[in-house]
Amino acid sequence: MKNEELKDLIKETIKENAVYEIFNNDEICKLFDNRTITRTPWRDRYSQRSLSIECADTKDPKDLIEIFALNGDFNKKFNEAIKGDGQEHKRIRTLHSSALLCLLCFYGISKEKPLELELDNRKVTFSNSRFEVKNEVGKDKDGKSHCSNIDVVLCGVDNSGKKVILFLESKFSEYLKWGKYTDISDDLYGTTYKQLESTFADMELAYNNRTLCSAKRYTRHYAGGIKQMISHFIGLKKEIEKGKYSDADIYLGTILYDFEKFPTVDKDKRFEDYTKLYGKLAKGLNTLTESKFKVIENCFTYQELFKGYRHLDKNVKIFYSL
Repeated sequence: MKNEELKDLIKETIKENAVYEIFNNDEICKLFDNRTITRTPWRDRYSQRSLSIECADTKDPKDLIEIFALNGDFNKKFNEAIKGDGQEHKRIRTLHSSALLCLLCFYGISKEKPLELELDNRKVTFSNSRFEVKNEVGKDKDGKSHCSNIDVVLCGVDNSGKKVILFLESKFSEYLKWGKYTDISDDLYGTTYKQLESTFADMELAYNNRTLCSAKRYTRHYAGGIKQMISHFIGLKKEIEKGKYSDADIYLGTILYDFEKFPTVDKDKRFEDYTKLYGKLAKGLNTLTESKFKVIENCFTYQELFKGYRHLDKNVKIFYSL
């Protein structure tokens, strides 16, 4: 695809979806020389808000390996990341895919390319990553099993040699979408939501009629992300109580892409709103568990986490302005 054609396509998409502002530069366009970028198929038409990498065989990551000049065991990590409802291998080629962001940044972590983090006042060296890890939340009244799928799990050790596992929920632009979350199962979540009543009140949220929403009028918060973190918490807590991960200290957290460099994307300061809500939720959840399992009370950002990570692939840095 010619550079100018792609730039025009990105500029048209920005009019409908400001997130595409981050892809609006020559260096990024050059990554897609000899590649076709199209509007993303959506239902029976094409989305005006989304662009995707065209690929004949979406289950083969060869195109991603070539575009981003990837190395290491990317094929294995790609296959982990596309587990799900059967369509993720197509969705992951959407330019603003959260799954693609997470995969490209975390796939390469290994013993040779470790990621060091200051975590809960301890230095931890992570040497392995896994994607789309399931933890069972429970069974509903019909006996159907429900699981939480965490985006990425990092395994490592602290300075004393103690095993540490960090479960991370990844968000690219999702937190920019405010709104309530409906059809929550009381069978699975009711008890925990009841325990979090005072936390919800502090967050100015309420849980009524299987809906997590603002306590007053319109829900000008990303309630879906809060519901998702509670689901991950319940799933992890239950697995730990069954004896899983018994040889490690467990942490649960979230990592967000920060659009600070692109002020037109987050004009309503939704990043700030979600990080405040998340912090209050994490404190509330930590009152419901033991010291072996802790929710990190501050959101990580891709910018801070990978700022000093010298092993991040050059084209990935360019693509996400990291």
